[in-house]
Amino acid sequence: MAVALLVYGAADLRRQSDDLTGIFEAGTGAIVGLYLLLFQFEGLTNSLVRGLTHGSLAGRSYLLLTAVAGVVTTDYLLRRLIPVVQAGVRRLTARNGSIETTDYRRTRRSVLGVSLGIATAGFTGGFSLLDDFLQSSNGAASEISEFRQRATFEAPYFPTALDFSDRGDGYVTSIEGRIFRFEQPAPEQESLSFTEVAAGIQFPQGVEVSGDTLYTVDNGAAASGKYGEEEGYEVLQESNGKVLAFDVEPDGSLSNRRTILSDLPVVNGDHALHQIETGPDGRLHLSIGHLGGQKYPEMFDGKHYEPSSSDHPNHEYLGTVLSFEPDGSDVEIVATGLRNVYDLTFDQQGHLFGANNDGMSMRSKVWESLLHITDGADFGYPEYGTFDSSPPEDDVTDPLWILDGVQSTGVETTDKLDMADGVVVGLAGKIAFVPIGRDEDSVYVSEFLRPEPSVIEPNGNPIVVEAGPDGALWVGSVGRDDTFTLYEPAS
Repeated sequence: MAVALLVYGAADLRRQSDDLTGIFEAGTGAIVGLYLLLFQFEGLTNSLVRGLTHGSLAGRSYLLLTAVAGVVTTDYLLRRLIPVVQAGVRRLTARNGSIETTDYRRTRRSVLGVSLGIATAGFTGGFSLLDDFLQSSNGAASEISEFRQRATFEAPYFPTALDFSDRGDGYVTSIEGRIFRFEQPAPEQESLSFTEVAAGIQFPQGVEVSGDTLYTVDNGAAASGKYGEEEGYEVLQESNGKVLAFDVEPDGSLSNRRTILSDLPVVNGDHALHQIETGPDGRLHLSIGHLGGQKYPEMFDGKHYEPSSSDHPNHEYLGTVLSFEPDGSDVEIVATGLRNVYDLTFDQQGHLFGANNDGMSMRSKVWESLLHITDGADFGYPEYGTFDSSPPEDDVTDPLWILDGVQSTGVETTDKLDMADGVVVGLAGKIAFVPIGRDEDSVYVSEFLRPEPSVIEPNGNPIVVEAGPDGALWVGSVGRDDTFTLYEPAS
């Protein structure tokens, strides 16, 4: 709107330098533009640019259509307001009899046409051309990892997590509260044999085998599905999430069940204790979901509710990634401001990744996104959405990539599979590939202005995405049938 006002004002002043209408338009545009630069600079230079360059097609469409709507609205209002202003000027000048006014018809279709033309050009090929230009200018590779299906096996009911021991045995958790072990399949094997090695765990959604110890999570009764507004906070107050450890015996069985960390906050079955992952420093990392606006509207309706010690003694762990020693001691918060990250994965260089679920924040919306999780990162939730501007002192961390999909679950890095460098992410009905580039201390997405490609379309919704010791990508899906499907690099 500011740009449209400035363009209209400049056009009118060019026709008639002393025209009050042009001065009014240009002055209003300058005031609006100055306000944006002074008070919304982060939004202009950071959120808007990030949305247009890294956003999904839907996200870019929203931003561009909003811009076009602003121009159209400005055009409409000016067509109504300008005659009123001109009539007032004529009445004032007629009394004085000293100033003559020129009556001329105005057209703003050129500005509107240019705006619509730019949007149309972008969606019909302009983004691809700009993408090719950016790729050629930064020398980034655009190689895409591709997979071919090797085998499909029946899985335990609703597999939630999978990991492999050093000897190659697989351990899978089921939403029913059990852990199963299986051996690596032979090339022509048609089914897997699952042996129950643990039971009585409430809603486990993560598993990690590190040396001779297996870790999992127990979400307690809070994950049983109470979603009512009145009882939502009561669920949080009564929650007692735990991290459990087992000894892995030489025959693969589990023994010596123990709790190494307890009294962790659990919101519900969706926003709970999720995956455990061992970092390069040997410490365990755990993802914990935060409150969601759809189920806890009091937090998001302008009352500025924040969890406190009355809700849970460890309320500060909501929406975080924790780090702690293998015995559960020395708990530290690695990152905050997460809405709900289901899975975590380290690449071979020690970078930690996770995918954040979408939903409403206090201000706007958190988009489905791939995150590079670093020490001290704050991703802004529950106050900020993905494209909100924030004051510099808040130092909100940007996502690595806005995903073109919903219900993100498992994540895995392809450097473990000897493929093009990137991250595969499980989304509703697909596995997407996000290529990454690297500099000395960090990672970045080198692809611009395009949705990430879907490299796998499983039968059902993928929950588990895990690299196996045999170089295959294991995808655990739920739907009509619960299955494990193995995919191997296509080249």
